[in-house]
Amino acid sequence: MYDYDNKQDTLSTSITFQRQSNSKQVDYIKDKLAGYEPINLEQLLDVDDQHLLAYWYKATAESDKLEEQLATVYQEISIDYPDLKLLTDKEYKQYQSIAKEIEENSDYSFSDLNTALPRDIYRWYTETDKKEVTEELLAKIEDAREQYFERKNNSKQAYLEKSDKNKNGETKNSTNEDALDEELEKHIREKIKKEFSEDIPKDHIVYDMSLEDDHINIRVYQNQDKKLQYEIGFNYNIARDQLTKQE
Repeated sequence: MYDYDNKQDTLSTSITFQRQSNSKQVDYIKDKLAGYEPINLEQLLDVDDQHLLAYWYKATAESDKLEEQLATVYQEISIDYPDLKLLTDKEYKQYQSIAKEIEENSDYSFSDLNTALPRDIYRWYTETDKKEVTEELLAKIEDAREQYFERKNNSKQAYLEKSDKNKNGETKNSTNEDALDEELEKHIREKIKKEFSEDIPKDHIVYDMSLEDDHINIRVYQNQDKKLQYEIGFNYNIARDQLTKQE
């Protein structure tokens, strides 16, 4: 059993779990947005962290589905940050189809394409006579991606705090608290496999976990590159060490 301390906001047994800081929550939101919506981490540097958290809290109150939550956050950003010139309305829907077509005709994933800037990809695609995936289009995407990563490597501001690693490949400013979080995540994964073995994929399992108040929301996917291929959700109550499947 776990001992939950409301005053210290910690969970103790053989491990101790402490609530993730806002910065970790912001990193989680940014990471998911850059994987699901036509926006990249460089653009998200211009979005105030507190605004991002406010959008997220609104989105999670309206829906418990990750893709719907992220779509809401994206729309809020597009309204409050017009200088980012994000794709909206008809262009947004058209880009989804364009991105899917490029994915099917290349090795690029949706998040890969985001690094080349979705608005540019949309323009390159729609300006061509054939309106199809061409070698010229893929060459432009490759060049844009190279420039993105060059800017990322030279940026004084980390695109994601958790990706700021030292020469040993370890996250800078990491603490023992982070390692303990990993222990809790491991405990939850093992608990899912034990209690819901028939409900989860047999292999290529990917777990996404997010902390909310006194519980943890979990999404389980079958494939890391195409996470929507298979999805099931769980809710883990920290104080009770209780796991329930979301309907």
